[in-house]
Amino acid sequence: MVATDTSLISQLWRYPFKSMGGECISRTVISQTGVLGDRRWAVRKVDQTGNAKQFPSLMNMMAHYPSEPRPEEIPAPVLTLPGGSTVIADHPSAASRLSEVLESEISVEMVRPAWDLEFYRRISKRSLDETRAILGLVDDEPLPDVSGFPMSVATFQNPPGTFFDCFSLLLMTEASLKTLQSAAPESEIDVRRFRPNLVLETSATGYPEQSWAGRKVRIGNCELQLTVPCPRCVMTTHGFADLPRDTSIMRTLVRECRHELGIYADVITPGEIRLGDRLTWMD
Repeated sequence: MVATDTSLISQLWRYPFKSMGGECISRTVISQTGVLGDRRWAVRKVDQTGNAKQFPSLMNMMAHYPSEPRPEEIPAPVLTLPGGSTVIADHPSAASRLSEVLESEISVEMVRPAWDLEFYRRISKRSLDETRAILGLVDDEPLPDVSGFPMSVATFQNPPGTFFDCFSLLLMTEASLKTLQSAAPESEIDVRRFRPNLVLETSATGYPEQSWAGRKVRIGNCELQLTVPCPRCVMTTHGFADLPRDTSIMRTLVRECRHELGIYADVITPGEIRLGDRLTWMD
């Protein structure tokens, strides 16, 4: 994509609880650690943060904030469990109720300060077979290229101070979703499978984000550093809500776009963004 192409925000997403369904919102504050209130809560098992790679049932739960988060006050989200019952994330019964659904004893944790390094440290390394299973790969498919990821991912399961997998924001274009759908006409390529923060309507075609790595952009009064394309994992194939389980989606991702869909970003300058804001290239 070149600087003369136009892009604007067509969807904004926030996920209060890691791996649960999120909220489609109209405006938000972008802090130094991404969308305010994003992935602020998570399940925890044996001193490791859990997600839908280990607990696919998380994707059948929803999380929303009862009031709009503010920098000085972010409320605990309301969690909607399968069957429609609800619980507040900080309620004493939240862990036991989620443990019952997940069929595993877990705790419910709020993100901790960045200085609490032991909370975020990996306690074990995955084997190659475990890595391939988490990525949803079959035997003859190569591993994705993660050479652009920071070295700290080998030490910390999340960037300290967050529950993100690696970077603060995930951007995706409608063009990429449409192109993937054309390549997989029998699949339901729904934005909810890919969990972006910003979805961009663009005049580009194909998978434009794959050429954006290293560039800087301004959206609203925020400035972002685009980092690396996002390698996808088995979560994109899970069935949840009204979407069916579909392992062929990963086959298509590997074949058509080297596992990648969307691009990660770090925040250079915090600020506010809203639907309809245009993306301006800074380089």
